[in-house]
Amino acid sequence: FVPRSWPGAHDIYTESLLFLAVAVSLGIVSGTLGVALLLANGVREALSRDVASSLSAVTHVGAGQLVAWLLLGVLVVVLPQFTHLVTEAAITRLRFLKRTDARAVVRSLLLAVVYAAVVLVWCLAATVLLQPVFTWSGRPPSVESVAVLSGSWKWLLAAAAGAALARGLVEGVVAPRAWLSPHVAALTRERHEAMGRAGAVWDGVPDVARSALAGSGVGLLLSGLSHRFTDGLAAGAFFFLLSFVARRPRGWLTGRWSDLVRIVPGAIRVGLALGLGYLVSERMPTLALSWVAERSALIGATLTLALFVLLFPADDERLRPSRARSSRRT
Repeated sequence: FVPRSWPGAHDIYTESLLFLAVAVSLGIVSGTLGVALLLANGVREALSRDVASSLSAVTHVGAGQLVAWLLLGVLVVVLPQFTHLVTEAAITRLRFLKRTDARAVVRSLLLAVVYAAVVLVWCLAATVLLQPVFTWSGRPPSVESVAVLSGSWKWLLAAAAGAALARGLVEGVVAPRAWLSPHVAALTRERHEAMGRAGAVWDGVPDVARSALAGSGVGLLLSGLSHRFTDGLAAGAFFFLLSFVARRPRGWLTGRWSDLVRIVPGAIRVGLALGLGYLVSERMPTLALSWVAERSALIGATLTLALFVLLFPADDERLRPSRARSSRRT
């Protein structure tokens, strides 16, 4: 049901306020519909554009479209998931809310506030990260591509907050009173059990392949913070090395450091990573080195991602057997 064109969209979907409003609403109302919109939009773009006429077209136009598709994936998949995780972590700490309806209303309000906040951050970041869509194809960025993000972001926040509030109220107030509530509860338990097995598909993928995939995505996205492709490639290579080291079994990021850093609450670690990255970006333009000052935003963003890897290390299950044996010997 994804149309071939949206009102106002000519070069990229961010030119259409209607498409962005539909995207932010579907992503939080239903994860399935959000993923379906992402996949359908990607297929439609691939079929409607002549990107296979030559190798150069595939490299340049295809790379730009991939960046746009990744940014859309962040909006309709990653941000709703992040919003749900933050909201659930917050509501579990509000133990003084004993009544079910009161907890459901507070959860819905939190869901709306958090989702609107992360959508605002996406709008601010996308105005810069959309640059590779045009630079990869050799065109200057158009004003229309960011006009909606910079001028109509309030409407997007309203759509995001309204959809999140509706999802929370239906899920917490309406659904438990429906005659199908026992079936909904059973399906919810099955979904939670399946979520625990969702990452099993990646177990057979080598660490170097996963690190290369992460580095490639970071390089494509961060190339929007610089006018030079080599800067984005350097950031991707750095993130590839860091990601590969962070996934090494029995490494310094998966051993004692992982246990130590998990003592600190996740919200504090998020604030620390974002705050340090912001300070670095703000201070670098004052340095005497011109090449560092010109890349202050790129270096700050790369440092922020690196801090997230360091402060949120993977819980390496391969360490647990050795720890159990050592504890029994002790």
